[in-house]
Amino acid sequence: MSLFDWGLFADAESFLRTSLNGLLGRNSAAERVAFEIQRGTSTSIFDWVDHLALPAEKVDTDELVKMGFEEQKKISGDEAVFRVQGSTLFPLILKSGRGSEVVLAVEDIENFRKVIGKEKGVQGLANSSFRELALSSENDFTFSILERRGSSGYMIENSDDIVSYVEALNALESRERRVCIR
Repeated sequence: MSLFDWGLFADAESFLRTSLNGLLGRNSAAERVAFEIQRGTSTSIFDWVDHLALPAEKVDTDELVKMGFEEQKKISGDEAVFRVQGSTLFPLILKSGRGSEVVLAVEDIENFRKVIGKEKGVQGLANSSFRELALSSENDFTFSILERRGSSGYMIENSDDIVSYVEALNALESRERRVCIR
């Protein structure tokens, strides 16, 4: 058996951290959430990021490649998804327009909303594959939270299998369990 060793990509990580910190400084709600996450969980907001979106015109793709990023998916024109293969770093999305976005991933968006974004509404149906909560938008920067259930997409889609998913989840949660202690 061979061991897998996650590569270290200091330049790519530094670029992502610097970009993230610069964006958080432009949005008071994002700064507050970052502080609350650090205080409440003892983890950095960097560890919660699902993806970061930056204007394509402000990023030199040749520099990204030098840092270890690879274009994973072409979206359209100069829009693309970049990822550092062989690392645990989150993807970077280059998009048209001036706006930037930081999106955090959570396990349960409703619980997160109750604590952080009480007045905001969640887009997407409960138990669907992708749900999003836009917390704040200021200074050409959007700060969002998302919940994924097996989806690697970036768009909310109508789903027709939610009822069967809930039925399977309920069956799994209510199954009989036997524990043998010897």
